[in-house]
Amino acid sequence: MESGREPLKIEDTAQHPIASNLPPTEEFGIKCFLGAPIILGDGTLFGNICAVGTEEYTFSEDNIEIIKSMADFFAYVIELENSVFQDSLTGLNNRRFVDQFLSTITFQRGAVLFLDLDNFKSINDSYGHDIGDGVLIEVSQRLKKIVRKNDHLVRLAGDEFLVILPDLDQEESSQVAERMLDALSETVTLKGYSFSVTASIGSSFFPEDGKTLEVLMKKADISMYAAKRQGDNVYKTYSEDRDIESTSYSKATEDSSMGRSASLINGQKKILEMVLNEFPLQDILHYLVSWIEKQTDSHICSISLFDEMLQSLILTAAPNLPIEFRDEIKVLPIGTNIGSCGAAAAEKRLVITENISLDPKWTDYKESALQSGLHSCWSMPILSSKNKLIGTFAIYGLSPKTPNEADIYFLQSVSYLICLAIERKEAVESLDQLSNCDLLTGVGNRTFFYQQLNQSLKTLNDSTKLALLFVDIDRFKKMNSSMGLYFGDQVLKVTVERMNHVIDQTRHKLFRIDGDEFVIILDLNPGENPSEIAKDILNVFKEPFHYQNEEFTIPIRVGVSIHQEGEEIEQLINKGLKALVYAKKSDNLYIAGKVASDTSQDHNRFILENDLRKVIERNELSLVYQPQYDMNRNEMIGMEALIRWKHAEKGFISPVDFIPLAEENGSIIAIGNWVLLTVCNQINEWKAKGFLVPTVAVNISPVQLQNENFVQSLLDIFTLTGCEPTSISLEITESMTLDIEKTMSLFKQLNDININISVDDFGTGYSSLYYLDQLPIDQVKIDKSFIQNKSKQAIVKSIVEMANNLQIEVIAEGVETSEQVQFLQEINCTYAQGYYFSKPISDVEKLLRLK
Repeated sequence: MESGREPLKIEDTAQHPIASNLPPTEEFGIKCFLGAPIILGDGTLFGNICAVGTEEYTFSEDNIEIIKSMADFFAYVIELENSVFQDSLTGLNNRRFVDQFLSTITFQRGAVLFLDLDNFKSINDSYGHDIGDGVLIEVSQRLKKIVRKNDHLVRLAGDEFLVILPDLDQEESSQVAERMLDALSETVTLKGYSFSVTASIGSSFFPEDGKTLEVLMKKADISMYAAKRQGDNVYKTYSEDRDIESTSYSKATEDSSMGRSASLINGQKKILEMVLNEFPLQDILHYLVSWIEKQTDSHICSISLFDEMLQSLILTAAPNLPIEFRDEIKVLPIGTNIGSCGAAAAEKRLVITENISLDPKWTDYKESALQSGLHSCWSMPILSSKNKLIGTFAIYGLSPKTPNEADIYFLQSVSYLICLAIERKEAVESLDQLSNCDLLTGVGNRTFFYQQLNQSLKTLNDSTKLALLFVDIDRFKKMNSSMGLYFGDQVLKVTVERMNHVIDQTRHKLFRIDGDEFVIILDLNPGENPSEIAKDILNVFKEPFHYQNEEFTIPIRVGVSIHQEGEEIEQLINKGLKALVYAKKSDNLYIAGKVASDTSQDHNRFILENDLRKVIERNELSLVYQPQYDMNRNEMIGMEALIRWKHAEKGFISPVDFIPLAEENGSIIAIGNWVLLTVCNQINEWKAKGFLVPTVAVNISPVQLQNENFVQSLLDIFTLTGCEPTSISLEITESMTLDIEKTMSLFKQLNDININISVDDFGTGYSSLYYLDQLPIDQVKIDKSFIQNKSKQAIVKSIVEMANNLQIEVIAEGVETSEQVQFLQEINCTYAQGYYFSKPISDVEKLLRLK
């Protein structure tokens, strides 16, 4: 299994040459075996996953696929866990790896190396961060070629690396360090630039220099700084450096450092507790400063955070810094000559000012500092895990002073601890924001809506009122499927922008609770009417929005739910959702009544829906016909069949009320087939009487068109009745043209059987010149809302001109006045229907005689 790296199956261990010699198979009675290797992304074999049985078994291909999938899953989990401890740039272990496994790495003998690039900052400054990152990657690759498999190579931060070499003595580890210096000194060429890289390496050895990894790391760090002071490309061991005062590591210092280390661990635990318990960042940083000051006698500390917009350091935590000096550095620009903190931020390195009165960096600030009793300053930049500036941490001395190596290590550790606290806090806040925010539109999500609604209901009083506006985008799924997801995303963003433009965002809150559904919590002032806000929202969506040189309108529906005293949150929400349903079925806006009346409406709706299923067998349906006229010749050229339902108890029910219900419960398929069958039989009857019958238009529901048997049902009706397909014109709503590919296929099938196609309600949806030019359409019907509105005459004229140019017939619907007839004739619209000519009638034969 390991050599071939493929699953191994043994169905009978007694017969298999590998398994029969393995003691466990006999000892545990193992008769069959199925295993797969766990292989990581870089090809490393991590281990195996095995399934065994005590009976012989024939493994299927499914069994093998399952064990392979499990092995792949384990590899994924292992790599996911490993990535937490991996530096994203170089792929090496990161500082978290050291912190997590510091106590678990043990060896009998060995060495620790600290490596720091000598001239890395100048490379970054001269060539940019892209080149700098390339250098770090190249350095990492060269170091990886030198270390062994069981060595630990870590990128600590920036250009600092840690190497742990188990089981090597001083001479062997020194040879490794020398090979590293040689490898790094070879010229690096990146993007046409060539330069040399040098490094300083310090080392310490077990057990001579210390018996814990923590102590060894500190001493290697000290010797690395000693190497730096001697020039570039220098390697020093801790034992070589013991006599140098600046790097001496007396027992007292070591004990003090060890005490600090224990305190650091305790401080880190406390900080993490504060972060996890959601303490404000200000409180966390103030605690950090107070804690640090306890670790450093006679010192005052400060933390400043970087403001990217101001490109300055903002003093954030410095409770014991004298007020006069605190005001002086409250907002500190970044620059190499602007105090220790400004320089540390600019250069992203530790800046030590032993004596403020003598340091030229302090020229503009030294008077205030000295008057406040501050004489030295050591400032460490706070850098993120991606080497991004977060801020600075500073320790001020009451007398001139230089830090020893233990102090420097403490500064580095504290800087890392502050970074950890800030990044962790930001991560928690970011997760909170993500959990409450809709990522696409930026408004609150469903979870946040419930939280805010609960909060709003708790704060209601006698002078305040609350309402919910539920907003839904009509036919949004069709937009997505026909225009693409990106188009749908733009529609959602525009919807949010327009609603936010209407509402007072200081009081009202908008949320996206589902794909195309939104809700607004209205915190109403006395006398403020939620229906007026709803109407304002509807009005703002009358304006089209532009996408890829096309104009589109966003049709929305609004349901309003007004909170009643004593009403529970679920009742309020359900009332609004029901209002939204009613808005979809009737008008664009519906305001919910009280819960009791809504329940009654639901009951009536259920009864009506149930009766719809029986309308055909009860013979309660009928047809009326509205003539269509050639206005120039005053002659009937066609008619539209319109359905009517006379309920046995309720009388006539409007199609506006029952057609949406029929579409919802699926009975529209049977009703639609009844209409087609009835029209075909009626045409045959009229022709048998000798009448010259014009084309009869039949409305087709989108639900019918989506039925895969629709065209076959048409053919069956024509075959059954003997009616010619050319006698019928199918009126299809404009929204169906949105799905261009599907519509093209359907229209082609209808054309093949010689059926005329008319696009109904033209102008209210999404059709464009491009679609009409591409689709085999015989006729468009301009919606009555355009005909009856003088302000839209320019649109009507454009539609007529467009259709005439494409040689598509145009019928104007809803014509009611002679003035409308005159306008239509002036713009060369020949055909019309409406009450001006005739209401829908049942006795069509009278008109046929006249014809």
